[in-house]
Amino acid sequence: MESGYTDSELRRRLRTGQWSRLSRDVYVEAVLYGLPTWGLDLSKVHVTKASGRTRSDKIAELHRSRFESGDIAVVDGLHVVTPARAVVEAACTSSYEVGVVLGDAALREGLISPDLLVATADRHRT
Repeated sequence: MESGYTDSELRRRLRTGQWSRLSRDVYVEAVLYGLPTWGLDLSKVHVTKASGRTRSDKIAELHRSRFESGDIAVVDGLHVVTPARAVVEAACTSSYEVGVVLGDAALREGLISPDLLVATADRHRT
């Protein structure tokens, strides 16, 4: 493979949920910040964009939401939401328990502060 991964490595990463297939020969890392995946459904990639319509298919769940200054970070060359926003969005699309697990882990790892998490949650109540 051009990226240096063998076919068996690629299949293993897809099978374990480490990677998700966006389209033919396009894959994304499932959890970029290294937070726990307890309670999360990793069978779909969740994408948030500022405009357009929402949609869902076998591969992706497309959400629409406004972005505030500082909501976007760059990880390994990818534009992604910040850890605080990721925790809040995961809690909004899954469960309270998932939000607690992710929030606790992000706080413990120093990825977010309590004040930032509360402020982000207040901005994104739904």
